[in-house]
Amino acid sequence: MQIVKISLAEQARNALLAEIISGQLPAGCRLTEEAISKNYRISRTPVREALRRLENDGLIKLLPGRGYQVKKLDVRDVDELLSCRMEVEMKIFSENHANIAMDELQKLCSELQLLEPASPDSLAETRRIDDALHNIINAACRNRYWQDIHRKLLCQRLPYRDMRNNGDPSQVARLKNERLKLLQAILSGDPVRGAAALHDHLESGRQDVLTALPKAESGNQPNNP
Repeated sequence: MQIVKISLAEQARNALLAEIISGQLPAGCRLTEEAISKNYRISRTPVREALRRLENDGLIKLLPGRGYQVKKLDVRDVDELLSCRMEVEMKIFSENHANIAMDELQKLCSELQLLEPASPDSLAETRRIDDALHNIINAACRNRYWQDIHRKLLCQRLPYRDMRNNGDPSQVARLKNERLKLLQAILSGDPVRGAAALHDHLESGRQDVLTALPKAESGNQPNNP
């Protein structure tokens, strides 16, 4: 196994990303180099680079002279984001189906079949498998520009992903079956069947998030550290 050394900037970026996804840093929250540097006990240089990367990912925006702010998207913004992500991912899948690593998908399918929806780590495991599935589709793309666009869209949708999964075993079971259907369709080798299952999966996710978003917004007030 190759051990990869991760820079302080990458560690800070990953930590901030995790806090944005979890809601610890909610939409509208202001981020400053000084506060983050103090919180993580590192210098401002890696913090500055971490914030620049998150801005490039489209998760935060620059506030001239005031730091950064976690992007706040309304229902229309999120709808457009998820619709764009669906169009791009469908294009990548359709044009690069032959390049998809079927052995990696088969491994994910086997792992998902063993997942117990009532287990304490089921939510984290479904997140991991979902990330791996869409990253495999991304890796199959031979056009680097489409691949980069798709990667950013995958990142930008992360703060909204868990709106369709509250961790309830019945909900985990539903999403498990949905992803199994998708994996099995792609593994069948039939690109038409695989594309149809992918479209259904992405559209189901979009509808779930758009249904849950107004409730999440009403109970989520930003902090300004």
